[in-house]
Amino acid sequence: MSPDTRAPSPPRVIICCGSGGVGKTTLSASLALKWALAGARVCVLTIDPARRLADSLSIGDIGNTAVPVPLDDLSRSPGGSLDAMMLDSKATFDGLVRRFARSAEATERILQNRYYQFASTRLGGSHEYMAMERLYQLWRDSDYDIIVLDTPPTREALDFLRAPDRMSSLMDEGILRWLVMPASRSGWRAIELGSEALSRVLKRVMGEGTISEIAEFFEVFRDMWEGFHARSVEVQALLRRPETRFLLVTSAAPT
Repeated sequence: MSPDTRAPSPPRVIICCGSGGVGKTTLSASLALKWALAGARVCVLTIDPARRLADSLSIGDIGNTAVPVPLDDLSRSPGGSLDAMMLDSKATFDGLVRRFARSAEATERILQNRYYQFASTRLGGSHEYMAMERLYQLWRDSDYDIIVLDTPPTREALDFLRAPDRMSSLMDEGILRWLVMPASRSGWRAIELGSEALSRVLKRVMGEGTISEIAEFFEVFRDMWEGFHARSVEVQALLRRPETRFLLVTSAAPT
């Protein structure tokens, strides 16, 4: 049997991972520029809040929407373009709520909910999951030929890659099923603790207003649960596609 000499499919997504200080951001910017100069429509996205990508490309502030990188050399590459973005976790989470909420009223209820405002910016894992959501949106909805992702140092990058699996497991294991049960008569609505004594203690410690807002958050989230679960599965599939490539950036170990 002769070896398979077919060329691999070109990359659509390039994810650069590595520890800090090895030039990962510089390499991400260089790869994006290389493909743009070759005539591709390229977007480079960073989930590292240190803003090193903007410095590498010599541009101003970047955010959750694409910013064109003005490079004179691109004029010699017909069709080539380079955009840069930096993840805005809160804006991405808000967009996901607007997509999966069943009504405009439900959307406003959850966006104005104080517990949601906390969870969408500070809850552990939310930043990594929203990064995967933003990457997925670019892959699915944009006309970019190539998307280059610049991740934070290794530990955070691994959290990023595990985010869709963790979200899917959370949905499958029934934890959220318990939290988002239909309204109860006890006044907890979505959160049914089954113990009035425990309810009284928590209300005294946390405040009844806080408990009500947490309950409202999970009550409204119940309607979006299936959409979030389906999206996490789709994101996992994106990471396993043959046109998704991973680059581990490192440096020579000292002797």
